[in-house]
Parts: sequence; C-alpha cells; structure tokens
Amino acid sequence: TAVSKLKDVQCEVCHGPGSLHAANPKVKPIASRPSEEVCLSCHHPPHVIEFDAKAKMSEILGPGHGL
Repeated sequence: TAVSKLKDVQCEVCHGPGSLHAANPKVKPIASRPSEEVCLSCHHPPHVIEFDAKAKMSEILGPGHGL
C-alpha cells in the first residue's frame, strides 16, 4: 500500500485465477506456492534490482499464508 502503482496487486497475480479453480478444482488448481518464474515476472529491473525469489520466500510465507 506504500507504493501507489501496486494498489491493485492481489492474490491472483501470484496464485492464478481463483474463478478457474472454483469452477474445476481438480483440473485448474491454484498455485499454492508460485514458481520463481512467477515472482520474476514482476520483480525485475527497473522495478527491483537483484531479486532473489528463494531468499524472499521466507519473508512471504507465514501462518495463514503458505504455512
């Protein structure tokens, strides 16, 4: 919320479309732990310099979010 350009970034950006999962959970699962490639689709220069997705995962995951 501190970055105005990120105000519309929500769960589906990383985890995929929930509507497809709701319609058919066995065929269209949501990504419970998105791949490093998903992270790097946004976290790259000029937005972010030297982003290590694996190192940052420990800051993202926690009770109620991935654990």
